Amino acid sequence: MAALDSMRTPISRSVFIRDKHINVYVWPALNDSKNGNTIGDPIVLLHATGFHARCWDKIIQKLPNNAPIFAIDALCHGKSDSIDPPYHWHRFAEYTEDVITELGITNITAVGHSFGGHVATLLAASKPERFKQLLLLDPVIGNPDHIKLWQSATQTNNPVAKRRNQWSSPQELGEKLGSKPPFNNWDKDVLNDYCEFGLTKTNGGYSLACPPSCEAAIYGIIGGDETYAKLSDIQTPTFIIRAKDRTPQDSPMDFQPSPTWDKLTAQLPNAKEIHCTERSHFFPMEDPDFVAALINELYQSNTIAKAKNPY
Repeated sequence: MAALDSMRTPISRSVFIRDKHINVYVWPALNDSKNGNTIGDPIVLLHATGFHARCWDKIIQKLPNNAPIFAIDALCHGKSDSIDPPYHWHRFAEYTEDVITELGITNITAVGHSFGGHVATLLAASKPERFKQLLLLDPVIGNPDHIKLWQSATQTNNPVAKRRNQWSSPQELGEKLGSKPPFNNWDKDVLNDYCEFGLTKTNGGYSLACPPSCEAAIYGIIGGDETYAKLSDIQTPTFIIRAKDRTPQDSPMDFQPSPTWDKLTAQLPNAKEIHCTERSHFFPMEDPDFVAALINELYQSNTIAKAKNPY
């Protein structure tokens, strides 16, 4: 087994796709005598809406040294260029597909959280030959009967659009967020990374790399209803980690319950599920060790022992 808890540092690489620069953090594989100094297959990490690639840092430090790792800043996030609305989710997937093609990597273990999990699913549908397996962390592929209602809720009076955008420093952002849900339950190192790498320096201080109005618009899941027709064709082995169920008391804009369809596993020919009934949608930020353990198990054995298909 590869050595873990390494202190690899990433290389920021700008990939020019069509008319946009997309930033990819590359964590090169290290020589590891425990693996006979062989290079493993790549791991690609895709973040959630409003986040960025460096939110994976603490998880990455727990992953096998011999695995080359690619953490991608989605368009409108992190150090990647922005696009103009409408923010069609399949458009994000198409750009990401082109990035992976440009990187020239195959046999990929793709790990996506939330919006990133939805994108990973679309990638496996369009380029199945490039993917070895998928780990979808609450991938925001919701109940198709409810998607129009959810889209409507996110497009009207969305509190995300009202978030403060200007900050004096990453430290100020961390102090402000650290006392509020859901951030107050996050691992402190992950919160620090979110703040440090989620801001863009401006003349007057800092602004969010993903502006609140843009983040709110992406929550509209434009094109998400087109995803369902693709699910039955995805043969890539898929493992879905679903957070706690939504209750009637939860508001449509409460992001802590799972937004993922409880019957999603049954729509994919080769999928299994772990239902984490006590974890919130933000479990990768709350418990990075748990997610790192899942990735390691899948990467090393091509399965997750606790995963099951209940349908």
